[in-house]
Parts: sequence; structure tokens; C-alpha cells
Amino acid sequence: MGIRYAGITPRQKSWVTYPRLLSWVRMLPLFFLLFSCNYTKLIPKGDALYTGATVKVKDSTLSKKVKNKVMDMTEHLPRPNANNKFLGIPFKLAFYNIGGDPAKGGWIRNFFRKLGQPPVLLSSVSLDYNVKVLKNYLENIGYFHADAVGDTTVKNKKAHATYTLEPGPVYTIKNVSYVMDSLSSIGKAIIATKKVSILHPGDPFNLDVVKGERSRIDALLKERGYYYFSPDLLILDVDSTIGDHKVNMYLKIKENTPLVAKKPYI
Repeated sequence: MGIRYAGITPRQKSWVTYPRLLSWVRMLPLFFLLFSCNYTKLIPKGDALYTGATVKVKDSTLSKKVKNKVMDMTEHLPRPNANNKFLGIPFKLAFYNIGGDPAKGGWIRNFFRKLGQPPVLLSSVSLDYNVKVLKNYLENIGYFHADAVGDTTVKNKKAHATYTLEPGPVYTIKNVSYVMDSLSSIGKAIIATKKVSILHPGDPFNLDVVKGERSRIDALLKERGYYYFSPDLLILDVDSTIGDHKVNMYLKIKENTPLVAKKPYI
């Protein structure tokens, strides 16, 4: 006996039945299984379907905990991302493949292409670019001598990228000095903020923390009436040549800072 759904007329109920609906649901896994076997059917000759990247850390000087932390921080950096997956299946790619050759028209084909996602190709991946991004990121979190290499493996028109990192030792903060005129009003105001600095001796160097320190000082200066000051007027020089994988940091005010920025307006 058929099940009648709200909004469906008696004339329609002949095809909306529980057994038929159940059969459609049962056929869905088979439907996607058939297309999953041919994800690469629209891949151009000489190219491959890009399935994503793996980041590894190879460095005997680092503990397993630190290696895992570095991997967690960097695994999202390589671009582009592979095709989206749900439960391990690239459903959107399967839908796109149902649409077939992009050169062919038809509303059904266009419907599935819009519903889907075109294949991400290996030719869109730049190993050199991603290596630079990874090295730059590591340098920004204190691994000043980091190295990275990238490689790809291709099998059955599917490609995967692997990036191997050698971070080396992380550089930590030894001392932070405020190099400025301590007798000027702006100098006194900035030096007074040092007691709540977020740059702490012993912490790893981190460019985001450096930027945060400049913003923190600027916010406190604004509270004291330095409305025309900005974080960009502060410079933090880093000396990494002192040895023992440590850095000294020197906070300065730019020499060309406008007078209006050095004056409080309260």
C-alpha cells in the first residue's frame, strides 16, 4: 500500500511509495560507487587528479611532540586544496563527472556541473611556491634555519604531494630592550607599557606576537591621548647573531614619525 505525503495529490501518489523510495535510497551507494571508480575520466592527457598533500617533519634534533606540533601547524598551508570529500568520497567531483565533457551542453549536464566541483589538477600545484610558504611560516615562528622540499607521486592518473620539513632549532627571546628617548613624553608612555608586554624572555620568536605587541602598545597610547600614533610607527629589530639560538629584540620608534603622532591630545 502506498504512503501518501502532504502536498501530494492522489494522482501523484502512484509513484511516491515507500518501497520505491526505499529502493532509491538503497541504490545511492551503488550510484556513487559506480562513479567513484572513474573520478579521473575528465582529466586531460598528461595531467593527473590532485588528491592533496602530506606534510612530514624530518629532524633528529626535535622531539616527537614538537614534530607533531609543527605538522599540525603547517599541514593546512599547501595550496590548492584537493576536491571536497564527505565520508571519504568526493561527491561533488562525482556530480561534476556526471555532467560529462564540459564542451557538451544540455540542461541536465549543466545542472550536475553546477552542483559539482571540477577536478583539481596536478598542473595547478606549484611545489616551489608551497615550499616557500612553508619555509616562510617556519621562519615566522622562530625556525630561522628551516628547510623544506616538495615532491609528487603519480599513480593511475592520481597525484599526491609530500612536503618534508627540517625546521632546525627554534630561536627564543633572550632580552627585549626599549631603545628610545626616555625623557620624551612618547618615550615615557611606551616604556611604561613594558610591564604588561607580551614578549617574554624564553618564549619562541613569533612574528604574530611581535605584531600583537605593537598593536598592544598602540592601544595603550590611544588611551593616553596619542590619537595619531599607529602600530606601523614602531619597529622591532631582531638580532639573531648572539648565539645559543637566542635573539635580542630592540623596540624603536621610526625616525620619520610625524610630530603630531608623538603628541598626546588630552
